[in-house]
Amino acid sequence: MDPLNNPGSGPIPHVPSQLDPAPDPMADLTTAMATLVNVSTMHLANNLSKAKSVQKPSAFKGEHGSDACHFLAAFTMWAMAQGTALNIVDQQRSAVDRRDMERICAALSYLQDDASIWASLAMEEFADGNIPFNGSWQTFREHFKARFETVDEAVDAKEKL
Repeated sequence: MDPLNNPGSGPIPHVPSQLDPAPDPMADLTTAMATLVNVSTMHLANNLSKAKSVQKPSAFKGEHGSDACHFLAAFTMWAMAQGTALNIVDQQRSAVDRRDMERICAALSYLQDDASIWASLAMEEFADGNIPFNGSWQTFREHFKARFETVDEAVDAKEKL
């Protein structure tokens, strides 16, 4: 059955006429590019403002106690603000998960002096193509805490005296 002769069969297709404006692919491309630039600029500005809103952590030199705890907390806050470099992000550019190996590498790069001696074993594993701490940020944190955090603050205070 011909849809033009049967008014109840659905919409009548548009038949182009000489009066319709010709499609302009260059205008469409220009509009799409302008939209892409605007969206990219907003995402970049959002990422930069997040990254700059959290101060980089200070290097950790291997002191036991609260310095170790403070370093992990400061590093974690900074890492969460680093966008896709250290996180898996959603459509709104919010961190929804971690990139564990990248976080481990970044944290190791902040370890200096006595702490760098401990970090050098993990860095050598990376250099040899292996993955230290089973590639787990949680495992890294556990090892870091076991090595650097205080078990008994009173004993540490007596040792400092």
